[in-house]
Amino acid sequence: MCDFHSCCVRVDGALAHVADNSHSTAAQQAGWMENEPHKRPRFVETEWDGRGTYPGAERIARIQPGEELTAAQRKKIDSHYQALAAFLNNKALTLEDFERWSAKKWNDVTQAFFRGCTGLTKLPDGLTVGGYLDLRRKRFTSVALATAESIS
Repeated sequence: MCDFHSCCVRVDGALAHVADNSHSTAAQQAGWMENEPHKRPRFVETEWDGRGTYPGAERIARIQPGEELTAAQRKKIDSHYQALAAFLNNKALTLEDFERWSAKKWNDVTQAFFRGCTGLTKLPDGLTVGGYLDLRRKRFTSVALATAESIS
């Protein structure tokens, strides 16, 4: 397993991620062929924990010597990890903020958020927290705050 928060970003800007933060599993589940030695990489691996100031795509991507990120990769990496930082560091989130990260593959993100939410001022109305955030229902009827212990 890789460190939190690991993704693969293809040269066209497509992003792959799995909650266990495995680059190879993310690529495999996305149906991508693995990178091959001595050939131009199909994707780059990225990792950053979302805490503090975003260091930029070049600093969090594993770029092979002599290669550069494509514009599409840089744009996707920047937008994804800036959104991650905004989510993890925000203390007044909206339901829409949670919806972005509600899919099961982002379970690592929501768990990281709740582990570090000591300064959270308020959960959005209508948010129910279960094994992972399931926000696909149209109507929300209950609000529950998960503690770090209950989601670990």
